[in-house]
Amino acid sequence: MPLKRLLAEHKAAICKAWLEQSLAIYSDEYAKFAQTSGDPFANPVGAIFREGLASVFDVLLDEADVERCRPALTPVVRVQAVQDASPSQALAFVPLLKSAVRESLADKLQDAESQEALSALDTRIDRLTLVAFDLYTECREKIAELRVNEAKRSMARALVSRRQTCPTRPTPSEGKRP
Repeated sequence: MPLKRLLAEHKAAICKAWLEQSLAIYSDEYAKFAQTSGDPFANPVGAIFREGLASVFDVLLDEADVERCRPALTPVVRVQAVQDASPSQALAFVPLLKSAVRESLADKLQDAESQEALSALDTRIDRLTLVAFDLYTECREKIAELRVNEAKRSMARALVSRRQTCPTRPTPSEGKRP
């Protein structure tokens, strides 16, 4: 059976395994909650991961250019970009799709044709990891830019506040009368 068809038939199991592995960077308690709670208001991170990973999987299934995954990948990467984790930890969820596929289809990927198709999928997932890294870098740059701008605004407010509360001393030229 072609790999694409196997992936489509086992999408739910693959996405569930991928979600479980992706949420493993969080505490066990939160990971369980994120997997079970379907309410996007009570569990926004879980909802973003669930929807984002499923959408990324759909685009990969279509065998489209991995750049088309960018819109689906962006919310997940944004969540990861604000976490207190290294880039490798934050983006580890992308290559975990490889192990999720292998776990879910272990008994069905024995022939040479499947192995060749699996190798091609692995290459696409590797390219997807690079797209995710680009997105992560963009998000982190935006966060840094926001921090700098906030520091500038804060300093400007402090200077304005100081001028209003502290009278300025006259300069020597202001103190003399002609």
